Amino acid sequence: MAEIIHSVKSFSAQKISQRRGVKGTIWQDERYDRIVRDEVEFLEKWQYIRNNPVKETLAAFPEEYPWLYERGS
Repeated sequence: MAEIIHSVKSFSAQKISQRRGVKGTIWQDERYDRIVRDEVEFLEKWQYIRNNPVKETLAAFPEEYPWLYERGS
């Protein structure tokens, strides 16, 4: 698992830096993994993830971020 995460982080960090025209750290060194215990916790984590592009000024709203996928109701 650690090798896969490292590979994804390395590749995506290079592409993000190229697109944004910046250099520097993209990802934190550590990873956070644990079992999501219930739907409330899942929704909390999902909101955190979907709001990351907004926090980084990549989109004004999560729905405007082109790589966000949410299945319609």
